[in-house]
This record gives sequence, structure tokens and C-alpha cells, in this order.
Amino acid sequence: DRELLRRTLEQRVERRTEELRQRRRVAEGLRDILNVLNSDRSRGEVLGYIVAEASHLLGSSGGVIYHLDQEQGCVTVEASYGLPESFDTLETFSLAEGRGSDLLFSRTPVAIADLSSHLSSKAAVDHPHVEGAAAESWLDVITGHYRAYLGVPLVIKDQMYGTLGVYYREPRTFSDEEIQLAVAFGDQAALAIENARLRTQASQVAVVAE
Repeated sequence: DRELLRRTLEQRVERRTEELRQRRRVAEGLRDILNVLNSDRSRGEVLGYIVAEASHLLGSSGGVIYHLDQEQGCVTVEASYGLPESFDTLETFSLAEGRGSDLLFSRTPVAIADLSSHLSSKAAVDHPHVEGAAAESWLDVITGHYRAYLGVPLVIKDQMYGTLGVYYREPRTFSDEEIQLAVAFGDQAALAIENARLRTQASQVAVVAE
């Protein structure tokens, strides 16, 4: 059937065209992030920009950068984009053992197709996680608004600094390409954090020298 063949070819061309457009958007987005990294913007502005770009290019409903402070025993939200107002009150919560640990503490990418099912079936085992009223509020906000999650670790000098995560309102699976793109955003965020540290150290050395 010629008509069916024609429609099939058109659909393939449309899909391929959209893939090329998306790859171009990704390349442009990563290039823009490099420009921001080399600018004089503050660390908070740079991290906010990276979270926004990650959310846009990964097609998510919102994103966040968590800092895991092992010494203080808490999780801090360093930057976020597109998250509900109820999330704004959850700037810091304590670490312990329980639900949600793999969302924040994994040193490898975490892709969860259905958050509510995952969290309800996840047993608390032998590694840090979140606890207390603030932590439960965090889990309530997450599961109340989102159904899927993709997170990547932020590792600086072989130390687990935190996590960049993006959230989705509907359950979904993640392709290897999407996971690798998230890893690239995580690498950019880690670089921004390390650059800010180096600038601070340089400023302190300059003050001492004077």
C-alpha cells in the first residue's frame, strides 16, 4: 500500500528531524552553561541556571541540587527550578536511615519510573537516609507532586558532595541518552561548585598576602 508506506516514511522523517533538533538544543544548552561557568556570576546563580537548563532539556517538571553535609548530618537545597511552593520551606533536613536514601546518596545515576511505588516498597537498610518531620515533609511534597525521578551524583575530588535531580509528574522510563545527559549536567554543576571554592580560596590567599 503506497499510502501506508508514504505515511510511515513521513513519520520516520519527523522523528529523525525532532531527534536532530533535540540534539542541537542540548549542544547549545551545554555551550551556554560553559559560558555561564566562565562568567562572573555567583555560585547560586550558576547552579540555578544549570538546574533550569537540565529541567528544560530533560523535559522534566522541576529540578533541584541537594548538598549532603556529612559533618553536620543534614541535606541542604542549594538550587531549584520549577518546584512547588511547599518545597521552598524545606531548605534543610536531617540525615538518618529510612525511605528516600537512594534518591540522595547513590554514587551512580538513579532512574525511578514510579516514585510512589518505589518508596512504598523500599526497605530501610544499612545506609544513610532522611528522618524527622522536615524529611517526611520532603517525601510528602515529592510524592504528592511527582511520579518519576532521575538523579545523578555530584562528586568533587572523589567526595560525594550531593545530587542533581529532576522530577516528572507522570511515571516514565528513562533512556540511556537521557541518563548520560543528566550526568553531563551533574558534571557541570560539580565544576561550578569547585570553581567557586577555588575562587574563594584565591580571595582568602590574596587577603592574607596583603
